[in-house]
Amino acid sequence: MSNATMMYGHVESVSDWAEHLYRIIELQRRTHGFLSFTAWNFEPGNSELTREVPYPLTSATLLRVIAVARLVFKNELPNIQSSWLTNGLEVAQLALKFGANDFGGTLYEERVIPATGGLKMPVLTGDAVINLIRGGLGLIPAERDNWYRIIKIYN
Repeated sequence: MSNATMMYGHVESVSDWAEHLYRIIELQRRTHGFLSFTAWNFEPGNSELTREVPYPLTSATLLRVIAVARLVFKNELPNIQSSWLTNGLEVAQLALKFGANDFGGTLYEERVIPATGGLKMPVLTGDAVINLIRGGLGLIPAERDNWYRIIKIYN
């Protein structure tokens, strides 16, 4: 089992995004090998690619990508992650209202994203994630394992 991702917002077109989603769902229908889908935009910073794309796409674009992914994947790829690490806490919360059902969890000592120079990431505890989902959105958080089996529901 694996997870599908889509990095967008560099040199590709919106048609390329659609083709990417289509190929993921085709592969999922054949193999049932994906547990989740995560979209994240190209983040210029300390990358040589910044010369071509000096500014990242907006959060509104991410929310549209997540909403379209939910429609494309329907129940065939039911888990769509809203990665707070790449999208920020507020956008990750909004994404849960736009079709994502996975906040992205707690991460410690993340070094890849901050290495771009553009993002300073907080360390989130489990309680902080629960409060962001429950208090900020009024949703019922649940803890899952790596296979998306529910371990605990936080009513």
